[in-house]
Amino acid sequence: MQMGDDKMKDTLKDVCATFLSIVLFFCIVGLSSILVFQNLITKENIKQMVKNTDFTTDVKNRVETKQMEDIFSDIYIVADKYHIPEQFIDNVFNDEITKEFLGTVAANVIDETLTGHDEKVLTAEDLNELLENNMEHFQEVSNIQLTEQQEENFLNLVNEHSTTIIEILPTTTELQTYMNPDMIEGLKILNSSAILYSFIGVIIISSILIIQLKWKEKTWLLYFATPLLFAGITLMMLAYAAPTILSIVLQSSNDIFYLFVDQLAITLKEHFITLSVCFVITSILIYIIHFIQKKIFQRKK
Repeated sequence: MQMGDDKMKDTLKDVCATFLSIVLFFCIVGLSSILVFQNLITKENIKQMVKNTDFTTDVKNRVETKQMEDIFSDIYIVADKYHIPEQFIDNVFNDEITKEFLGTVAANVIDETLTGHDEKVLTAEDLNELLENNMEHFQEVSNIQLTEQQEENFLNLVNEHSTTIIEILPTTTELQTYMNPDMIEGLKILNSSAILYSFIGVIIISSILIIQLKWKEKTWLLYFATPLLFAGITLMMLAYAAPTILSIVLQSSNDIFYLFVDQLAITLKEHFITLSVCFVITSILIYIIHFIQKKIFQRKK
């Protein structure tokens, strides 16, 4: 009778430990996704994603960016009349200073959408001032020296098109039209500390319970390695699914928003792949440690 009770207890422990291991799996995937999301939407990372975007090349090579292509075409045509090289135009729009400006716009829009804080709205005058104050820098970086007349013509050209450029930049209101209120509320929850600490708390409690349940059997390491392995595989699948998911969830006819979502998908994929590889390697190491530990205990017996 005692033997039957012990077997029942062992079976119950196995079931509980397995259940907690499954909970660990979901919590690891959830926590990883939240950490990646919260890291991606920081202002510095948003600016970096914008800096990583090659505006002129992407615009020229994609049919989806018709708005920006039309603006560039108009600028190129007028610039050619004043003998301003097309390469100079490309370098100005792809320069870090210009991208910093565009990145600030994107960061402010996303931050205002998720936090509700009012952010400064950058205007055409701000863009004109930025380009005018950095003309020497643009010429130095591009290795193209413009005459005073060409500089004046370029700035006049920018002044004529800056309002159009600003108008195609996404605004908070425009971003909110692409996402329904439920989606925005969901993103706000994902960006909160409460859900982050909740996942961490569940992981800690589950880990402690697993150790207590399987300590005597010396198999508790397996209940950590397995969820880590499957979490790594799941994150790898998410990495390759992310671009498709984002393109469906964040559909937009805005060229800048389209390029940003495209860069967001690339960054998201890289983060998930990195975490996936780390989890798989860690799980393999834990499996190895378990089997070494098992051999040591067998020899002691």
